[in-house]
Order: sequence, then structure tokens, then C-alpha cells
Amino acid sequence: MPGPGTDEITLSDIWKILNSRKLVVLSVPIIALLLSAIYLLHATVLYECSARIVVGQVGTGILVKNPAVIVQKMSEKYRVYDKTVKKEFPRVSSVELDKKDTGIIVQIKCIDKSAKGSQLYLEQVVAEMMTEQNFRFEQENDLKQYRLKNLTDRLEVVRAFQQELEGRIAKMDHQDPAQATVLAVEKGGFLKLATELERERHALQREMSPVVSYPSEQLVAPYLPQKPIKPRPTRILLLSVAFGLVLGITAAFFAEFVLTSRQR
Repeated sequence: MPGPGTDEITLSDIWKILNSRKLVVLSVPIIALLLSAIYLLHATVLYECSARIVVGQVGTGILVKNPAVIVQKMSEKYRVYDKTVKKEFPRVSSVELDKKDTGIIVQIKCIDKSAKGSQLYLEQVVAEMMTEQNFRFEQENDLKQYRLKNLTDRLEVVRAFQQELEGRIAKMDHQDPAQATVLAVEKGGFLKLATELERERHALQREMSPVVSYPSEQLVAPYLPQKPIKPRPTRILLLSVAFGLVLGITAAFFAEFVLTSRQR
């Protein structure tokens, strides 16, 4: 300890205090380490599994379903953020948009007390989601198929009228030029209609191409987690030792302070 009349404490004084109280300095982190080990033995081990789903399209910029709505509906269905509900396992722990990928990817996470349990439960959740998404995609695709067939049928009818008019015009060209002119005008109207129908059909076919129209798919399928997310033994043990060491040193200096005060 510093000599009389001085408040300065040297490194030598600090070492003497710690050396004289080494039992306290070392025992506190050991106790903290033992308490942490007991906690780890009784703590609930949780594993987390995640998956990423790309929301499909049914046309240029037209998604099967709004990803934000998907996140909201799934969060409500599985009560992800409802703190009034008792947390049971397995359960969905998170549903969110991956905004790094233009916001069309939904990321889902599930946790359970076993690695396999978290994977199986997430596979079930993803399967339900994919079933709904694919049903919507098939509905839209069937509607477009119906429109395409309707356009094709109308185009065939228009072209049939065109051919019929061409034959009548050829016959009337010498017999009744005036009537042939009327028929030619009528043919021009059918030709314009056929062009419009052909353009509309091509546009619809482009919308139905795999590049523009595709179902939702799993970008990252549920995988078997290798390590638990809770508790983290290494982190807990290191923190307990560090905290115990700080507390032990503090206790040593406090004990020395009390002893010195009594001697004075």
C-alpha cells in the first residue's frame, strides 16, 4: 500500500494487493464458470433452420402475390411477433423480405429443440406456402391459356372470312367492279382486325414465356442446422470468466480498502 501522506498507488502496490488476495481474485471467476456450466447443462438447446423463396411472376413485373402481403399473412398465421402467445416448439421465428434481392425473396426461419425437428417443420411450412403460390400461378396461367385460345379461334375465323372475301372479289372484279370495291373495303377491315388480333396474341405469348412467367421456387431449401443458435457455450463461458475476473479484482481491492480504513 502507498506510504503515509501519499495517495499514489504504484503498479507494485497493485500487484501486492492482487497477490495477497489471489484466492478471491481466482475463486470468483471459477464460481462464475461453474454457474455458467450448470446453466448450460439445464438450458434449452435451440436449432434454427431457414429457407428462401423466390416469389413467381405471371407477367412482366406482375408477381403471383405481393411479397409484403405474404410476410404479413404468414406472420399473422404463425403468430411470429405476438408476445402474448406462449412460445412452443417447433415454431416459425421469423418471416421477412430479403431486401438485398429486389424484395421478391421471402426468408423464413424456424426453431426447435432438435436440428431435425426444425428442418422438418420448416419443410412443412414451405410446402404449404408453395402449394398456395403454385395454385395462384396455375389459375393465372389457365386464364391466359383461355385468352390465348380465344384469340387464336377469333384469328382463324377472321382469316377464313378474308379468304372467302378474296374469292368473291376475284369473281366480282369483272362482273360487278362496284361490288368488288365494296368487298375490298370490307376485306381491309378484316385485315386490320387480324393484324390487331395477331399483335395481341404475340404479346400474350411473350407474357406466358418462361422468362417472364414462372412459378415460385425455393432459392434455398430447408437444410439441417449443424450448430445450435442457443445457448452458445463458448461465448457464455468466456464472458463468465471475464466477468468473474473483473468482479474478483474489484472484490480484492474493496477488501483491501476496508482493511486499510480499519487500520487507520
